[in-house]
Amino acid sequence: MILLLSLLFACGEEDHEDPADHACEHVTEAGVAVTAAETLEDAPEIDIAEEPYTITLVDGAASFVGIHAHEDTEALLFTDTADVIMTLYHDGVEETLPAPSAVEACADDLPEHFHLDLHAGEWTLELGPAAVESVWVMLLSSEDHEEH
Repeated sequence: MILLLSLLFACGEEDHEDPADHACEHVTEAGVAVTAAETLEDAPEIDIAEEPYTITLVDGAASFVGIHAHEDTEALLFTDTADVIMTLYHDGVEETLPAPSAVEACADDLPEHFHLDLHAGEWTLELGPAAVESVWVMLLSSEDHEEH
């Protein structure tokens, strides 16, 4: 009887993957290729999605990619290279970028991730300038996941 009750409760619970585990599992995938823009106004968009991106950076200069938040969204931004995400803008106005931290489960692969509170509107990430040609990123909604 106890086993039957435990199975019923287990079936009723939604099982969501930890977003850090999801990012660790996908860090070896190149994902969607995006070439960053040289200006904030020309930034191509990346989505808050389950898929990674490989962003080609502007050589020796700041690079920009956009994010459109259709509604207020709590998101996690994972990156495979430290010190590349420099600034966050909302509707063209610089916002405070939260302090990054490594992903404990795979810190060598994902040395930084950021907790972002994105209000509805247009967001832009400024990347670099950096010593690398490209950076891997994944932007996940944290509302659909549990974080441990």
